[in-house]
Amino acid sequence: FASKTFLGWPKTDSALAEGWYRFTGIGGDVLAEGCPSSATGGTNNPLSLCSGNSHPSLTDGVKAMSLCFPGNCLGEERVNVLACPGGFFLYYLYPTYKGFVTRESLKNHGH
Repeated sequence: FASKTFLGWPKTDSALAEGWYRFTGIGGDVLAEGCPSSATGGTNNPLSLCSGNSHPSLTDGVKAMSLCFPGNCLGEERVNVLACPGGFFLYYLYPTYKGFVTRESLKNHGH
């Protein structure tokens, strides 16, 4: 979403404890892909997976994936991702003054 009118906007993940996370709920269950525009996902500095990344399969183990943010889609930042039985992913996240942006995966739409 691209709203700037909610209380506390813009959000960051600066208070996030470093560790493994699973995304669930209405906000999405996977990190978004593609070079984001600013003011996306409730933050001025959204982080998403760079285009061309594909989530790992169960047999891949932990996969380092490139992250992009507005004005920098070179993938200089990375996040570790792990595929889990049951069709979900874990992401090793860390505190940042940017914000990790999620979306709903296709599996949640019955595709």
